[in-house]
Amino acid sequence: MQQYFSHIPGTIRFQDMKADLLIAQEDLHKYVGLEVIDEALDHYHSGQYNKFTEPEASGSSSAADSLARKDGLVDHVQMAVALMGYREYALNNDATHTKTGRMARMDKESDEWTEKLIDRDDFALQRKAQKAIDRLIKYVDDNQFDSWLNSDIYAETKELLLWNATVFHRFHPIEYSRRLYMLMVPMIRSIQRDMVEPVFGTERWTKLITRMKDNNLKGEGEDEENLSMMYDKAGYAIAYLSLAQGYTDLPIQLFPESMSRHVWSAGSGSAFVTFRQRLIDGLKEEGIHKLKLMENYIRAQETKEAGEEVTDDTMTTSIPDRMDTGNKFVRV
Repeated sequence: MQQYFSHIPGTIRFQDMKADLLIAQEDLHKYVGLEVIDEALDHYHSGQYNKFTEPEASGSSSAADSLARKDGLVDHVQMAVALMGYREYALNNDATHTKTGRMARMDKESDEWTEKLIDRDDFALQRKAQKAIDRLIKYVDDNQFDSWLNSDIYAETKELLLWNATVFHRFHPIEYSRRLYMLMVPMIRSIQRDMVEPVFGTERWTKLITRMKDNNLKGEGEDEENLSMMYDKAGYAIAYLSLAQGYTDLPIQLFPESMSRHVWSAGSGSAFVTFRQRLIDGLKEEGIHKLKLMENYIRAQETKEAGEEVTDDTMTTSIPDRMDTGNKFVRV
């Protein structure tokens, strides 16, 4: 525990923290799947943890590499569990639990500055824990662990246009937060299926998904260029709309500091609610605008592919209609 967070005092009994650590360990399941945590546990109990030897001594370079990778997996899981578990333990121990309820600990100062310092420390602990989770997700993804590749949570991301945090960051900055991305997978899937797929149509959508999985969106020719443009427009719509839903459904503390610092600094009163709602409304409005631009582009491509000639008769002539962004033949 102290290896990963040196501020843990040596006077704490490890037994007192076991419940918080167990809950923290199970909480990691929603980010990397149960299979990854089970693999880390199996290696930890196998007697091979921290037994890494040089390839010459082990007799097999691949065997030594495998041991080193699994050692790293255990280390990454341990760091996340240590930080998450200690934060929960510390929160519980800011009060004394008695048979008549909870009371402020008598050995703690109760002045305003102490409360502020405790809040700042709690926020810092939370950030450290979140970054530890990010490191774990990145590690299993970079090393392509079978337990990760075969997990249900990973399989779900492979059906999404924005299939990881790096791709999502292209369309809206999220500090490449893999932890935030995994929490937002349900929102991303919902926006994609309910609002984007129907606009593409079955044939065009199947083609886009197939090309995306083959990493062949930016091929040569006009058709590939149009497909790449459609993908980009869909990506912006999904990113903005799913973030709007994320800010609605998830606690603001789960977002990277750079994304939520203005809302966070507003406190917890009416100003906080106002700032958050303004943020949600702005993302939703921009997302709907991006969705409309995507729809207009696809409809224009369908018209072109059908060989329909665009003439003045097919265009609306009134100024209000020409100003309507829903009109595929916008001419101002």
